[in-house]
Amino acid sequence: MIEDLHDIATGEVYFETSSNGGGKIVDSAKIINPTVTYGYSLYLRYVSDHNDCLDASAQDIEVE
Repeated sequence: MIEDLHDIATGEVYFETSSNGGGKIVDSAKIINPTVTYGYSLYLRYVSDHNDCLDASAQDIEVE
């Protein structure tokens, strides 16, 4: 879990917007703890500057 959080905090795992208005989580496969995955999904959907790109619930984002 600590390594997962470290990868997000240092920018090794990050959200990248695309030209079509959506985006992707780069290197998302590096996050192996389900709690961290869901927490990052919550952050992206409801708190981050990219939340207008994400048109789904945090749970939907987690499984995409």
